[in-house]
Amino acid sequence: NDAGLAASYSGIGLVYDEMGDNLNGLSSHQKSIEIYEQSSASNNPHLATSYDSIGLVYSKIGDHSNALLFH
Repeated sequence: NDAGLAASYSGIGLVYDEMGDNLNGLSSHQKSIEIYEQSSASNNPHLATSYDSIGLVYSKIGDHSNALLFH
């Protein structure tokens, strides 16, 4: 199901984040958002978590302008 797949990408993104692999983390979170938005899961509350995770990654890498867009 779409929500499960999106949640999996989000979880993978969190693992990458914990490992300090910001680029792969960002990519996984973005994929999660794409799936949520293009599916029946577009109203899933976890979509907000994926946006927040992207904001946190941008903060970690010092891109504060983009971080603000996602928080």
